[in-house]
Amino acid sequence: MYEAAAKLHEKGAKYGLVADGMTALDAPFSLSLYSQSAGGAPFTDDVHHPTEVTVDATYTEGVSKLVAGIKSGAVAPPGDDITNQQSLFSAGEIPMLWSGQWLAAGFLTDKLEIKYGFAPLPEADRPDSRCPICGPWPTRSTK
Repeated sequence: MYEAAAKLHEKGAKYGLVADGMTALDAPFSLSLYSQSAGGAPFTDDVHHPTEVTVDATYTEGVSKLVAGIKSGAVAPPGDDITNQQSLFSAGEIPMLWSGQWLAAGFLTDKLEIKYGFAPLPEADRPDSRCPICGPWPTRSTK
């Protein structure tokens, strides 16, 4: 995902990826999905009532990849104005947008002139299903 974002940025996109899910205030929890997918520890011991935080080497690796993407300009930084991100994506100004299939209805209604698709979040080794009520997480069969 970061490699694709870098290539898109090199081709002239302001950012190759706008990933507010990884740069907003709840980013530590989103980045936990990477850690768990790679066999690392979850960020907190409980999603709703955390009492302990764990930042292991795998979690740090995921954060380091995000930081490198932000520093290179390939990924939009924290605090970037995301109020119009869906409109900018629809206009072809944002090549990759971190969001979900729930946007499809709007894109279909708007009859976008650009070709678009949906891809599951990248995983390192295995899917994480720690928060199943949030929605379906990618599995090997969805790659």
